[in-house]
Amino acid sequence: MVKGVALRGMEQIWLAVLIFCLLLLGLYSYTEGGCRTFAPLPLRYSTTGDTTSLRIQPLSLNSSLTNQIWNLKMSGIEQIYLLQIFLRKEHFFNYTNVEILKIELRRKMGSFFKNRLVVDRQNTPRNYKFVFGSKAKSQVWISGNIYKLLPNKVSFGEEDIPRCSVVGNGGLILNSRCGKDIDKADFVFRCNAAPIKAFANDAGNKTNFTSINPSVIRNRYRKLPMRERRSRFLKDMKEYRGLVWAPCFTSAEIMRECLNVVKTYKISENKFVLAYPSHLKKVQDFWILCGLEKRISTGLYLVTLALSYCREVHLFGFWPFSNMVDKTIKDVPYHYFDKVQYNFSDKSATHDMQLEFSVLLQLHNLGVLKLHVGECSH
Repeated sequence: MVKGVALRGMEQIWLAVLIFCLLLLGLYSYTEGGCRTFAPLPLRYSTTGDTTSLRIQPLSLNSSLTNQIWNLKMSGIEQIYLLQIFLRKEHFFNYTNVEILKIELRRKMGSFFKNRLVVDRQNTPRNYKFVFGSKAKSQVWISGNIYKLLPNKVSFGEEDIPRCSVVGNGGLILNSRCGKDIDKADFVFRCNAAPIKAFANDAGNKTNFTSINPSVIRNRYRKLPMRERRSRFLKDMKEYRGLVWAPCFTSAEIMRECLNVVKTYKISENKFVLAYPSHLKKVQDFWILCGLEKRISTGLYLVTLALSYCREVHLFGFWPFSNMVDKTIKDVPYHYFDKVQYNFSDKSATHDMQLEFSVLLQLHNLGVLKLHVGECSH
């Protein structure tokens, strides 16, 4: 009984906070030095019966969508936008804003999205030199032996894809029954080779582009003997279709590990490819201009890819908080497939997950993408 009383008390506190945020929302928009550094976005409300839906007026094609994003360093922005996500009943894609963001991405990154997604023989000549990170002394030459391992050409995203799903690894996806909604997409992006079959009801089983960080390979299989490690890895990778994309040009050691994978990767279900390092840097630089100073996560990188190629982008499993408030307050694991612990408020962490999420919430509000939070209904 004590636990139940405490829970109801927490719900009342949360409701009070939400109401308070609603009252403050208008003040933030108009206070000098407040959240907004630009004029409020034009909104149009339409009421039918007891249902109120919020529609965003499209921006002009000459305007900059990323300049409309709030100053991300302001406190309280996540709470304000979380409030809007929970209370809004309907979501509308704004295809004008979708196209504006595509134009911005192409303008700021040139041909990299089309020609530099993966390392192949078309974009990487023999004896080409890649530099690891910012250290000029750390480099790798694409020697003849390495060049032979590269695919001739990898085509991706020649035409706009009608609907895409990007599946994050957040624990919120557990018991969501979103598998069918995810697989409804024409193209599905997945992060870091998350397990498929055991979680198909919640996370779907369709795959077209799957990232895998070399550290994931090392950590997941390092306790196994070498021969068993390779056998288990190849068996697990058969779950995926399309491209398996690995960012390997980060150190000489990781590069050697990836090349060993390429040499022994005898799987017909998918193609293992190496990420082009300059492509990653271009995406990072794009989001730095929007206020994200820390290294972006793989999830945001894949979202950026999807926004570049897809007409509609649906996000699942993106939730950088350890709790969820719905009918009750419940704990949310970091990953939906394991028990790894993560401190989202750790300022020394590699990524700023909550700050990234505030960007996604704003893009949701602008009708550029749709964030799916909670259970899916069929």
